[in-house]
Parts: sequence; C-alpha cells; structure tokens
Amino acid sequence: RALVFTTMGRARLPVELWDLVVCTASRTEQRTCLFVSKLFHDLALPSVFGHLTLHYGIPLPEDGFYSLPSGERRQKYDIQFRRNQEILNHIASVPLFAQAIRELVVCWYELYLAHDEHIDDPRSKLSVPLRRSRYLQISYTILDGIEGALSHLHNLRSLSWCGEAYKVTPGIVCTIASACTRLRSLRIP
Repeated sequence: RALVFTTMGRARLPVELWDLVVCTASRTEQRTCLFVSKLFHDLALPSVFGHLTLHYGIPLPEDGFYSLPSGERRQKYDIQFRRNQEILNHIASVPLFAQAIRELVVCWYELYLAHDEHIDDPRSKLSVPLRRSRYLQISYTILDGIEGALSHLHNLRSLSWCGEAYKVTPGIVCTIASACTRLRSLRIP
C-alpha cells in the first residue's frame, strides 16, 4: 500500500512523495517547510539552499557614483559581512547544511573600510599603510571563511567567483581540488 498509518490512525504519504511535493512547491512554501518538522526541514533544505550567493562589498554603478549615502553603504556592507560569515560558519559546523549546497557564487567587489574610505583615498584620516593593513585583515578573514566552508562542500557541483576585486588564493584552489570532488563547473578569475 502507498499509505503508511501512524499510531493515531491518520494516513501519511511516503517520504518519496513528500519529497516531490516539496520540490514542486513555491520558494516561499519551501522556506516554510524548514520550520514544520525535521522531516520537512531535511526535504526542503536542498531546494532552499542548493544555490548560495555570497556578496562582499558593494559594486560601483556604471555611472561611477553610489546612490546610497556613505553611512547607509557602510551599514549595508556590515550587515552583509556578518550574514556571510554566519553562513560560512554554519557550512563548516552543520554537515547536513553543507551537503545541501550544490552551487556557490562569490561576488566580491571593492571593500570600504569606514564610510567613504577607499583603500587609496588621499582624503582619508588613516594613513595609507594602516588602510591597506585593515583592508588586508578584512580580506583574509573573508578568504579564510570561504576556504573553511569549501572544505565541507563535498557535494558542490558549481563554483563561480565574480566581481572586480580580490582574486582566489592558492589555498582556496587546493581546497577546491581536494574537497570539492564532484565539481563540474569552475569559473574563477
């Protein structure tokens, strides 16, 4: 029989059918399934987090001017940075979450250190060496987080690295080669 009966006498669908239901549900319904039960969470996880995009920095618009004031840009960047670091830590600490991710896109644009301070901005109150040091510290924190997460992404099928800033490090390339054995598509600068 296709139906399985619980102790309460109610009929429930086999897991395979629930999997089909969750896969064909809308994105909003799939996210809701994450909070219904462990079964629904496990079924919805690959659909919701199968494709993950991490944004670092804020891309410069074509006209060369930002529409957001510098304080709002900085706030947006800080929120984005914290959220991405939490996601990378979650990948490294929760194997089920790491298994769900099949495609990763890293978009890395110019990072700003404080308000409108570009790394080479002569108007900055910080010295150029100090600005470069802070920029490198932030960059290495991000790169270490990405490398740590990649070492747990054994089901990763596609990795794209885009943007106009920081390049992939040799450590990340070695991690990709050793941990991401199912990778079929790799696009890095």
